[in-house]
Amino acid sequence: MTRLALHRPARFLPPAIPNEKLVLPTPPETRDSATAGSWFNILLALLSSLGMAAYMITFGRPLMIIIGIVFFLVAIGTTIGMRVQMRGANQRAGRRQRRRYRAHLGSARSQAREVARAQRQIAAMLHPEPERLWAIVTTFDRVWERRPTDPDFLRVRIGLGRANLATPIQVGNKNDPLAEYDWDSLRAAHRLAARMGKVDGQPSVIDVGGSGVSASSARASEPAHSPGPSSARWPSCMPPTTWVSPST
Repeated sequence: MTRLALHRPARFLPPAIPNEKLVLPTPPETRDSATAGSWFNILLALLSSLGMAAYMITFGRPLMIIIGIVFFLVAIGTTIGMRVQMRGANQRAGRRQRRRYRAHLGSARSQAREVARAQRQIAAMLHPEPERLWAIVTTFDRVWERRPTDPDFLRVRIGLGRANLATPIQVGNKNDPLAEYDWDSLRAAHRLAARMGKVDGQPSVIDVGGSGVSASSARASEPAHSPGPSSARWPSCMPPTTWVSPST
């Protein structure tokens, strides 16, 4: 048995993960085919044209009657054309808004994936898998790297689980309950928040230092070495060396 003194340098901390809330904009509202003011203007122009056509027909002359009928047909056709044009313009504007909103959702999805990737990498560094512990211990680089002042001091990994994304995703700051939003865009935003708001494969950690007294016990009818769940493995592979606690 040998004695080994370790020099503990300053701890290398991974970069901090952003934790600002990722707020998605409010979905666009559905556009009405025509507002009340637009319909009033169309009906006013139509009534004026019909009045002019009726006035021409009252002269009783064949030419004036023909002109009045033509004027009436032109007024009807113009009204229908304006209605179709307004409807098409509103539909095109709605499609443009949906495309812009979906493009923004795609950008938010990419940002959430980058945060989740960084979150996995940092979690793997701070709380490595049990299979990696032996390689980490034998290099002596990270032995006793955590100080009592570190936030992860005496925090032990006991398994894997599903954790929240470091940047929570929220759909809109304020949604008007009386507004009629585009439901396809609203459902897409909620799907994005539900799917990307969680990160799988994150270490489940317990705070041993803040839990008071920690103990492991087994039933009297079970052997003391009875293994627990596969996700809660406690590695105990230490070389036959007497460790000398270094000074900070």
